[in-house]
Amino acid sequence: MGRIDTPTKATLRIATKVRKSLLATANAAHDKAGASNAQIAIPMSAGVDSHCALFTQLALGHNPKVFSFHLKGTLSRDFLIAKRTAAEFGLDFVEVVLPNDVDTLIADVKALGELGARSKTDFECFWPMHYLLPRIKKAGCKLLFTGHGADSLFCMSRKATQHYKGREDEFRDMAFSNKHAFQRHLIDATCSELGLTYSPIFYTKT
Repeated sequence: MGRIDTPTKATLRIATKVRKSLLATANAAHDKAGASNAQIAIPMSAGVDSHCALFTQLALGHNPKVFSFHLKGTLSRDFLIAKRTAAEFGLDFVEVVLPNDVDTLIADVKALGELGARSKTDFECFWPMHYLLPRIKKAGCKLLFTGHGADSLFCMSRKATQHYKGREDEFRDMAFSNKHAFQRHLIDATCSELGLTYSPIFYTKT
């Protein structure tokens, strides 16, 4: 195991502010959705952002259901880490298997286009959600939290680092006012149809 450096006072101040913002966002979503402890879903990968979404719920005393997906016949690292995390905290884990046959993939591309997907990123990033969101509904959940938006909040995207250095707030204003960012228009429309409340915990400028 590598060395873990002691955080500086400045880092701790920032971490405290971020934690406070995440908890406030989560509490507001709970109030809006009126979801019980058993009706919370966390779609997870192996990444830090989705783990933050989970840890926010655990900090509030909730025990959400963890969801993760993989292509049929392939257990990805993201899926395995998500499953391991759920087991570590004694949480229910729901596996979502994505199809890989050509006919289904062609039909899915057409369906996503009809939903409003336009860019390459829309098709790539929303396709798993196309299967995940109905599964969340089927599991009896009403509220889902994701780690979407972290790169924009912390200005870690290539666009932010190359073109908005020193103008980070300007970049955040642009990113979070864009209804198509993080495929939110597609997720919001699908969640509305399914009766789900979608809360990307980093989707805030505070």
